[in-house]
Amino acid sequence: MAVLSAAVFACMAGRNLEAPGLYYDEVHAVPAAFAARGSESGHFSLVPIGGVPWLTMTYQGAIKSALFAAFLNVTGAEFSVATWRWFGIALVVVGWIWCCTAIGLRWGPMAELAFATLLLTDTTVLLTTRHDWGPTALALSLRCAFLAVWLRTDARSTGAALALGFIAGLSVFEKLGSIVLLAPLAFALSGVSRRAVAAGLLGLCIGSVPLAVVNLTTWSSGDGLISFSNLADGRTTSLPRFVWDFLSLGRGDWVRHWVLDLPLARPFVWVELVLIAALVALGCAERESRRLMMSFLAIGAALLMLPRRTQAHHWIIGTPFHYAAVAILVAQPGRFRVPARVLLLLLVLLRLPVVGDTVRAIAAGRTAPRFDPVQTRVATFLASQADALVVASTWGIANQIVCFAQGRNDAVHEPIYADDEVDAFAQALARTERSRLYLADVPRYAHLFPTRTARVTAAITSDSRWREVDADAEVRESSEVRVRKFVR
Repeated sequence: MAVLSAAVFACMAGRNLEAPGLYYDEVHAVPAAFAARGSESGHFSLVPIGGVPWLTMTYQGAIKSALFAAFLNVTGAEFSVATWRWFGIALVVVGWIWCCTAIGLRWGPMAELAFATLLLTDTTVLLTTRHDWGPTALALSLRCAFLAVWLRTDARSTGAALALGFIAGLSVFEKLGSIVLLAPLAFALSGVSRRAVAAGLLGLCIGSVPLAVVNLTTWSSGDGLISFSNLADGRTTSLPRFVWDFLSLGRGDWVRHWVLDLPLARPFVWVELVLIAALVALGCAERESRRLMMSFLAIGAALLMLPRRTQAHHWIIGTPFHYAAVAILVAQPGRFRVPARVLLLLLVLLRLPVVGDTVRAIAAGRTAPRFDPVQTRVATFLASQADALVVASTWGIANQIVCFAQGRNDAVHEPIYADDEVDAFAQALARTERSRLYLADVPRYAHLFPTRTARVTAAITSDSRWREVDADAEVRESSEVRVRKFVR
């Protein structure tokens, strides 16, 4: 069952995989993979230690980057849309099989079937794994590993407790928002021996070593603790809206609209929310599933208290704890088994049309503008212009260019994140000996850094040495990515 369900998921996620364009955030872990292989592009490669970047963002560990670099080294492959997206899918499949197998061995085939069905009908899991812009794929695999150890052992042995703590600590390094996993770790270690608790805390400390190392490195260099930078964004989250989004996440309305530009279906979301809420209530009432369901609720409460506004790629941290709880409910003899099975059946029947609609949209190549195929086409073309100066004046296209240039360190200039970057670019522009220049921007993101975007554009257009000409046919007439060509 575990292998079969994972294979079905991989087929769904891998369908028409290269049709959607690459989204900027989808590949922000790739430049660090190139840096680990010795090709430093200067993009999203933070805290290098021994020549290897340990972070991709102030809150994101470069674990997936390191794994992808190892994959490229072993296979001899190059970056492509397919290799990168399949890599994320494969990470989830590994955790999926491990967790499903653990549930089946402990609770029986009915529990395994229920767990696999809930994951298969969760379109948020499907689309966030397929595109992994959160990123979410490796984090989901780690949570599956956490659940597999917990469900198989109940954390009663010191080895299991050590493993749980280690996975939780490593997850926090992988993405700082996963600090909310301390809640399920506390539930997993509740009721076990003091020795097991001590082992769990030791595992947490060991798993957190990379996080400690990067913070000590930045602190010793006078830049402070990097994990405490860029923590808050000052935006508040509405409690009713968060509850709505968190409980109805499995239906995938938010993500379907974000990735595929499919319309929202609010009335049906209400039904899903009611069914999930009823299953949560049953899960909290049943002793065997209580700790898992309470972990799900505690994660939600902790996410609400984070100092930044959260979105689907944060809410999914609660998945699949509640699915494991429901799987136990429908498999365990007791007074809640029949109502749980009825609710699960209704939930699956409600989700199946959504899954079918999503799969059809994927097969048809439907995308939201942010995943427009033109981004791949433009980035591929600009990456091939090794003898030209390529400049991205807005957020949204530079990462993809770096990827298709296989991490070449002069592939693109993106001087938008700080004023001194604009000054440095102006100096580089004055010194360059290249005779062609491409200026790329994504109009929908021009509002993010408007002053720097304007300064970069002005530095080029006001320089009398450069003359604008018609852009190449490959990048002409695109509303999503605008490319201007200059020669001298």
